[in-house]
Amino acid sequence: MKMSNSADGVCRHFETQQLHHKAEATVNEWGWYKMEVSEDHREEICEVVLLRSPEPECAEIERFRDRSRVALTGNNGIKQGGLWYANPIAFFRKDPLPNYGDILRSYNLYDDDSENGD
Repeated sequence: MKMSNSADGVCRHFETQQLHHKAEATVNEWGWYKMEVSEDHREEICEVVLLRSPEPECAEIERFRDRSRVALTGNNGIKQGGLWYANPIAFFRKDPLPNYGDILRSYNLYDDDSENGD
């Protein structure tokens, strides 16, 4: 299953905010996305941004978790062999899974006073 066009890469000049580059992501069946970016963008702020989910039951976009900044320059002191990695971004389910509370407890993220319990 190919989930195309669920994320875009966008680069804007850090001072003027003018759009300099946009690349469409291709997403595989595991949710990993990939974009081809050929130039150095050292004077730009580049982000991977969620667009839309192909799964209606998992299509909620949460503000500030819908994008990840990526330094697309070879002039940052980090030698990565031409690959850059963004922090995870994800769509959220409209209705939580029935075992959501148990999952949170297994990672010690459950708060007895929170609304995330079961």
